[in-house]
Amino acid sequence: MSLSPPDPRPAPPHADASRELLARLTRPDDDDEYAAADRGGPSSRVGLATATAALAVLLTVAAVQTQAAQPQDERDREVLLERLAREKTEVAVLGARAESTAAEVEELRASTLEATETVQALQAQLDTQGATVGSAPVRGPGVRVVVDDSDDGAPEGTITDSDLQQLVNGLWKAGAEAIAVNGQRLTTLSAIRTAGQAITVNYRSLTPPYTVAAIGDPETLPARLLETAAGQMFSDLSINFGVQFEVEAASELGLPAGSRLELDVATASTKGGDGA
Repeated sequence: MSLSPPDPRPAPPHADASRELLARLTRPDDDDEYAAADRGGPSSRVGLATATAALAVLLTVAAVQTQAAQPQDERDREVLLERLAREKTEVAVLGARAESTAAEVEELRASTLEATETVQALQAQLDTQGATVGSAPVRGPGVRVVVDDSDDGAPEGTITDSDLQQLVNGLWKAGAEAIAVNGQRLTTLSAIRTAGQAITVNYRSLTPPYTVAAIGDPETLPARLLETAAGQMFSDLSINFGVQFEVEAASELGLPAGSRLELDVATASTKGGDGA
């Protein structure tokens, strides 16, 4: 085992003083200068005074550090309390905003429900009116009336536009809710007329036989039609001139929506000048 050579560099003065102070504090009582001080030696009194002064310095430094740390702790505590107060305020604001938003959502939900019910009621009304005026397709029970010219081609046995007009009017009077002639839905703007050699409905030329479909009560509509002037007229045409006239109840009929007709409105304007 080899020993390291002693360090030739001299120890700093403050290191010797520290070691001396440590040695004094740890020296046995019989060699301590404090004991010597009790015996009245001058060097003992000097050492005691030095130790007392060092202890006083240490206590003073500790007290100063403690007092310096207290204000910082107080500031940290105040900062935390302020932050806590701000967060409580923010939570209260957010809670009030959430309640207000929930109330608005509930109001909007009620408004949406009311609007939906209104739309449904309007849609039902439009469906009903659409079936009446012919702007919407309809399905349901009713009657089917088929009329055709006589086989001999006699003028008296030829169906005219006025004959179809009377038949349609008779069906309306008998309780029909919707009517179509050869698939042409009748609306408030429909016209049955003769153009050239053909009868037209909604400006569409038709060819016989003419099938008139009417939505209504199939149990009462046929009999009520025969009681009208149109029903009686077609019965006479069938008996006397061979015109085909058949009425049958139908459990299910489908009528298309009517054609959309646009009205052109002309306006007159007055120009100044020569009065022409």
